[in-house]
Amino acid sequence: MREKELGSDPLDVEAHSFLERFEGRKGGVSAALMNQKDLAGIGNVYSDERCPRGNGEIRKIKAAGRTLYYYPACLPKAR
Repeated sequence: MREKELGSDPLDVEAHSFLERFEGRKGGVSAALMNQKDLAGIGNVYSDERCPRGNGEIRKIKAAGRTLYYYPACLPKAR
């Protein structure tokens, strides 16, 4: 994977290493997860918000050139 500048397979990364990769980053979670240089193989289906509570209408936005779907009511409030 190094020749293609791809990150690690997400299933091979331990929890503490996963947290270290994203600690202190700014920007959206979905865009960070879909960055193939950090973790290879995560796409829209895994990075989108799949809220089990079904709180309201699903919204659609563009992030990192991709379409993302989410429930606004389930996201934490910005500080």
